[in-house]
Amino acid sequence: MSATVGYINADNQIDIVFFCDDTAKLNILLSNGDGTFQKAIEFAVKDYKWIKDINVGNFNNDQSSDVVLRVQSEPVGRLIILFGNKDGIFQEQTVLPWATGSTALATHVSDLNYDNVSDIVINSPYEHTVQVFFGSVDGSISSPMILSTGDASEPRLLAIGDLNNDRYFDIAVYNLNYLHITVFFGQTNGSFLPSKPFFTGMYLAHVFNLVIGDFNNDSLSDLALICSSEEHTVVEIYRYEKDTFQSKQKIDIESIKHAASAIVTDLNGDNHSDIVIGTSSPYAIYGLLGYGNDEFYLHTIYSSIHTGYYVHLIGNYINNDTCADVISINDLSHSIDLFLSTICGCLSD
Repeated sequence: MSATVGYINADNQIDIVFFCDDTAKLNILLSNGDGTFQKAIEFAVKDYKWIKDINVGNFNNDQSSDVVLRVQSEPVGRLIILFGNKDGIFQEQTVLPWATGSTALATHVSDLNYDNVSDIVINSPYEHTVQVFFGSVDGSISSPMILSTGDASEPRLLAIGDLNNDRYFDIAVYNLNYLHITVFFGQTNGSFLPSKPFFTGMYLAHVFNLVIGDFNNDSLSDLALICSSEEHTVVEIYRYEKDTFQSKQKIDIESIKHAASAIVTDLNGDNHSDIVIGTSSPYAIYGLLGYGNDEFYLHTIYSSIHTGYYVHLIGNYINNDTCADVISINDLSHSIDLFLSTICGCLSD
């Protein structure tokens, strides 16, 4: 089960969009603004069943949220765009006339060239590339711009943000085989400089997430590389200084094991970046509450005795307060768990 959130029906409430593999239907949960949702609206996705990613964007600049689906199929994968009507109903799907490659791992949506139209970024580990598709106001999508991460690099993780404070979006990629992060620094009109690699110290554990946040409260974006094993979880923070990335903090958390997903948000409304980590065995959610100085306080949001879950976390403001909430997608149990935050950073399910 894949899911995301967005403003689907133009009422300024965060809605949930998820795809059910069993029914091959897209489901829209329109928010009531208080942490509850209306009955699901179902939308059939023709001819495709295996949806791996869902993202919300605006691909034709009509003030309505659209949905892009990444379909993993043989011999190639494809992208499907569903154009929204501001009422939770979507127009006939548009299947893009080009293939993304059968090994695409994740889809990201952002307005890279500041034209008020969403663009799509995909990392393809076995093609050793990042592919960038630019949207246009007429709803069309460009042919992909190919960014090479290096021969046999296998780019596994991707994050988008302004890492060098020049007001252009940059693309950061963790390359599994090189054990380093490649950064493509953004330029005007969505162009990118040649890749710039820097090495990491994550050699032994499973690296599972690359996230961006402001962890020292200097209004500049930092990178956090997160790895986990059956023994511990390690978070390492990098900051761009003097034309390179420097490791600023390494946090070793023995109490968190088998981590599967992580996001950056502000759980307690203090304007500091927090890191939320979900584990699979057992199923649990933890918050690293930031102090704004690269230091964190570990808080248990939820814990259980259940094991074997695949956890995907989403953070957003569900019930219109000043604290971010957490949505946990459990792929194996086919469930969506919603944790509403309070001002102290505690969450209730």
